[in-house]
Amino acid sequence: MPESQPYNWEDEASREGVADRIPNTDRVRVSVSRIIYRDRHGPFQSKSGDPQIMLVFLDSQDREASTMLTLSVKAGWVLAKFLGCFDPPANLARMTELGILPEHFADPTFADKQLLDRQLDVSVKWIKREGANREYADVTPLHPLPHTSTADEQPPAEAPPPASDPPPTADGPPAPVEADPQPLTRDEAWAAVLASWRADDAPTTARRNAAWAAAVKGVGAGKPEASFVTADWGRVAKAASVPF
Repeated sequence: MPESQPYNWEDEASREGVADRIPNTDRVRVSVSRIIYRDRHGPFQSKSGDPQIMLVFLDSQDREASTMLTLSVKAGWVLAKFLGCFDPPANLARMTELGILPEHFADPTFADKQLLDRQLDVSVKWIKREGANREYADVTPLHPLPHTSTADEQPPAEAPPPASDPPPTADGPPAPVEADPQPLTRDEAWAAVLASWRADDAPTTARRNAAWAAAVKGVGAGKPEASFVTADWGRVAKAASVPF
């Protein structure tokens, strides 16, 4: 019987499934499907010791491409470009007001909430570095194309509700919630969510309302809103609030 190669259990345990890759393209709409913070050697970091994260993008055909971002003040402009090209874009001015730094995105609790499922257009070019065994994706963020209407388009959605409107009803998947919330009434929770979102356009308003509904459903776990206590509404506000 011929001698076989040893099976490397550690390598296999840490190996990710291989998805089809997004081909070279000048423009494709993708979403941030995953954020990878570490490998089996530990958290990602640059040669100079700055934290890094890998954004994994997924297109409508479940094809992937990824890019590594260095979370330093010097290299933060790359992350800023991705944030500015989100559809709808991140509120970069508010990030500055809140003192957000690139290094804050090394925290999975923070970065997952701000980046996952955000959509944008990108160009993808596969490049092989000199001396490398495989190609890597050069993913460039693109500002969304202007929206143009067509004869077959549905009527526009109703205008976003004013701040005095009641919060939307719960409908959607459960949302993760954080512990130790500030006790709030229902109205106070809704006011906090309104203040945290820049909902001056219909897509952002829809995302905000969906976040509220998912948070209510996730916190309530099936119980009616009438039985919520102030701690429950505090959890809803934490889960549904997005600073930018």
